[in-house]
Amino acid sequence: MNTFSVSRLALALAFGVTLTACSSTPPDQRPSDQTAPGTSSRPILSAKEAQNFDAQHYFASLTPGAAAWNPSPITLPAQPDFVVGPAGTQGVTHTTIQAAVDAAIIKRTNKRQYIAVMPW
Repeated sequence: MNTFSVSRLALALAFGVTLTACSSTPPDQRPSDQTAPGTSSRPILSAKEAQNFDAQHYFASLTPGAAAWNPSPITLPAQPDFVVGPAGTQGVTHTTIQAAVDAAIIKRTNKRQYIAVMPW
């Protein structure tokens, strides 16, 4: 075997090793091989994954040391401003939710508007 053939073989081997090293995917970028519960359209969280999805974590402040947001409860009025339900039913002001929303917008007030939706 002459030196030219050995040099070409060494070059080819070095080139192949370099390509292999460049094309390998780092471990943190490889797709997961874990099988998740549920389906792809309706996944289910494991108990460990779900433990962070509660009000305490959801409303936690992003500012270190700051208190979590604690929303005050909503008190419902004795009578809603608008009532959506079947036509002809007592107390019904609108037959579609969109009509009630439109009426609330037209009312132009800075107070909260309440829309009750009756069962059909």
